[in-house]
Amino acid sequence: MKYLFGILLFLPLLFGCEPVELNDSNDNLYWMFEVTINGVTHKAEGYGSQGSGARCYFGDETYFSLNISDTSSSSYISGDIGDNNLTIVNMALGVNPICYFNSDWFRSALLDSEANIENGYSFTYGGPQDIDGLLIPTLPITITDLGWSAGSANLEGQTCKGEYSGVIYLPWDSEVLQYIIPIEIDIKFEAIRI
Repeated sequence: MKYLFGILLFLPLLFGCEPVELNDSNDNLYWMFEVTINGVTHKAEGYGSQGSGARCYFGDETYFSLNISDTSSSSYISGDIGDNNLTIVNMALGVNPICYFNSDWFRSALLDSEANIENGYSFTYGGPQDIDGLLIPTLPITITDLGWSAGSANLEGQTCKGEYSGVIYLPWDSEVLQYIIPIEIDIKFEAIRI
């Protein structure tokens, strides 16, 4: 009986509360992303900051979240459910040489290629190892729009734009480190600043 009384007290709280709006100013902002890895394109576009999307979070590092969470959503265009996360330290307009690329779609392409990223990768075919033993590649992302103008105090409610297009080469054997397996990566995004 005590449990029934507790549930009856809790139900009005659960169903009587108004939903909390996260940020009304972002509801009309356009976002998009297109991530192509070895010819497989994962693409979505839409408005607002709910569900699948492209978001940009600022702090000591700038973090971009590009994700597809529902293939039946009106924002879905192509590809698989998954996340593509980019982290840039000291982001600036132009080429940012250190952008950590953590992607479900990249890991899927690795499994298909049978390459061994545990031994790093190279930006040139047959070239020297550029990065040693990382499971998360570091790519030079170009930021074309920071989503704010100089002197602006408001960093939210705009879109930050960027892109990358290139090939990294992975070794086919963990003992003979010949970087000859190509992984083509193309990234374009317009992410809502949150």
